[in-house]
Amino acid sequence: MPSLLDKIPKKELNKLFVFDAASAVASLKNPGKSRGEDLPKGDLNKRPFIVVFRHGQSEDNVARIHSGWRNNAKLTEQGIRDAKALAPRLKDFEFDYFFTSDQTRAIETLKYSMGERDYTATIDWRLKERSYGDLTGTSKSDLIKKDPLRAVLYRRSWDYPPPNGESPQMVYYRILPFIKELECVLKKEKASAVIACSSNTMRAIRYHYEKLSPKEAVQIENPTGKDYCLYNL
Repeated sequence: MPSLLDKIPKKELNKLFVFDAASAVASLKNPGKSRGEDLPKGDLNKRPFIVVFRHGQSEDNVARIHSGWRNNAKLTEQGIRDAKALAPRLKDFEFDYFFTSDQTRAIETLKYSMGERDYTATIDWRLKERSYGDLTGTSKSDLIKKDPLRAVLYRRSWDYPPPNGESPQMVYYRILPFIKELECVLKKEKASAVIACSSNTMRAIRYHYEKLSPKEAVQIENPTGKDYCLYNL
């Protein structure tokens, strides 16, 4: 029996949902490779501020797997180099708080990016990658060959979640309480924080602080390690 989605003409879908097919294809070809745009850099000397970056390249990135809440995908050798490349760029930053998701790839990236710095990480589950639900552990390449429309909607729509999973919009509302809590504390203490997370949590943070539209948010490709965003509050 056809699903409701199958009954909707494709030309009508962009009136119902926000998505970008070109970004989905580009991301599949070059996962974790940004399109060359500069990430926003605020004033390091103006507190409070937040620094955020995505984890380094993982085994699932290379294999084009819907990783999501999986926690068995390690950083590749390149991923470790990605994370270590951040260390000299961040060595002069004074951080008061260190946050990471509960996923190994983010925890390891924070460790490598901090170099020789002594720190205590605060793990917050709200920073974890979005859940891909029933797609978790499956191939992105296979899905786009089998069902291009759903592959695009599941991966590069703002408001269309995969079965039993989360859309980027849902991730944003999941992480929003964390952002509000963090902002309140940092402003009160005139403090700073660094956050190591995943692509879609970084997407949510960028959406919030850069005041992106949903369409702009789904088009961005956050680099794996190497670079960071800095936001003054």
